[in-house]
Amino acid sequence: MSDLTVMGLSRTGEWQSTRTGRYETVGLNTVDNALASRISAMFTNAVVLGNAPGTERFASFLKWQPQDRVFAGKFDDVAQILRSIAQEKAGQQPTLTDEKINSLALPVVNVSRTFDLVYENGDEGKSVWNYKFFTDDSGKPLADLLTQYVSLSYEVMLIAAEKETLAMMCNALAASFYSMTEHTLSHTANLFNSDIPLQSAIATPKSLMFTEMTPSTTGRIFAASLPLTVTAQVVSAWEVEATRMITNVDMALRG
Repeated sequence: MSDLTVMGLSRTGEWQSTRTGRYETVGLNTVDNALASRISAMFTNAVVLGNAPGTERFASFLKWQPQDRVFAGKFDDVAQILRSIAQEKAGQQPTLTDEKINSLALPVVNVSRTFDLVYENGDEGKSVWNYKFFTDDSGKPLADLLTQYVSLSYEVMLIAAEKETLAMMCNALAASFYSMTEHTLSHTANLFNSDIPLQSAIATPKSLMFTEMTPSTTGRIFAASLPLTVTAQVVSAWEVEATRMITNVDMALRG
């Protein structure tokens, strides 16, 4: 009787995973901040040449630090916006007069988001699964990644103490939007203790429409609001349990 010899040809392993039902998701603050930064940058290259009457406050506004020009705000009301920004600039001062508030805060741009959310799954962006996206050092899968697209509605509020300053702010913003060639907003989300780079996009309408928002209060405050839409990437991580399946391929030789 001949002997049978078994030779191992290959040994492969594959992770098989099952979702546990637990998941982690992200907020939208990073999108808000990315949009506010982009709008502030639109004023960075604007200049005022000469000293034409009525341009002084706008020229001063352009010289401010980018983070002092545009805020990602928590309020939609002009008075609340001004008080919040002035308080932030004033530090711990307990009380602020209306005159002090206006001098500290104006002119200013406030970016606020509504909760009119539309989660797309069509031409604007399809939901996508990246399976076994998160792994440990050994390569064991920890979670799948789900990327979705949500349409966000923003109000960009421009506020000034003079009509001409507000007019120049509106014109500068409109000129920037119409000349904009890069619509992408880059931001980062943190999931499963990992930074995930994301990209959102500003939808530029054919017409930019500013709406009068000047409050009917005493004092010289003028305001206008511009609606914008951003299609944002949002992500969630879905935890998995993984088991490594080993496959051996052998060859038997009869001697």
